[in-house]
Amino acid sequence: MKVYEALQYIQSKQKVSSSDGQWAKLRNKIVNAESQKSLPGLNMVDEMLGLYQSVRSSFPHQPSLLLQFIGSREHEGTTTIVRELGFAIGEKLHKSVLIVDGDRRTLGMHKVLGLSPKLPLWELVERGGGLEAGCTLIGKSNVSLALLNEARSDSLNVGEQTNGQEFWEKLRSQFEFVVVDSPPMSISTDGLSVCAASDGVILVVEAEKTRTQVIASLRDRIAQHGGKVQGVVFNRQRHYIPEWLYRRL
Repeated sequence: MKVYEALQYIQSKQKVSSSDGQWAKLRNKIVNAESQKSLPGLNMVDEMLGLYQSVRSSFPHQPSLLLQFIGSREHEGTTTIVRELGFAIGEKLHKSVLIVDGDRRTLGMHKVLGLSPKLPLWELVERGGGLEAGCTLIGKSNVSLALLNEARSDSLNVGEQTNGQEFWEKLRSQFEFVVVDSPPMSISTDGLSVCAASDGVILVVEAEKTRTQVIASLRDRIAQHGGKVQGVVFNRQRHYIPEWLYRRL
């Protein structure tokens, strides 16, 4: 069992430009959590419920919520956070949840859950079919898993396709909560095509290894593609860095 000594969640409802450096506008919440290898993992329930409710409160009259999680590089824990969040909402809030594996190259979420992907969602919608053939219900939970798009070299076309409003509306119409696990920006820009369609983007970065400038750069790229950054998860943090000091790093 490996301990995540701290999970720092910062949620912002304000837009902050990379030039002003006013990270004081972000609200800090420090929590303790553990990570276990057992699946499905429910080791950060309170933290995940708090994260969901914090973002959900911004959309009180919206029947469904679509969130995207993305990191700046590999091994920052994005897939773990998405998995924990999906199962927490499905099992504790009894919501119908769809976890979308957005990493068509490595199939990261499918590997973590030990499942083989079915037909890609985009292909099914493009054919005019239902989503059932692409979704795998995980055990007896309310959580389903699906692959966003097939692995192919033309990432530009993938981006153009998955930005279709009709595609995402179909997912929203069948699930109360859709959460997208996007590949890190260092290896793929596929995630940028999802930004505009989501209600919000949560950045996942490894604490003490990812500098403020990197976070700001990622946030700005997402904004340029129509995304709305709702917050940042600092993962695997060993020591809490005071906010006033972190702004100076």
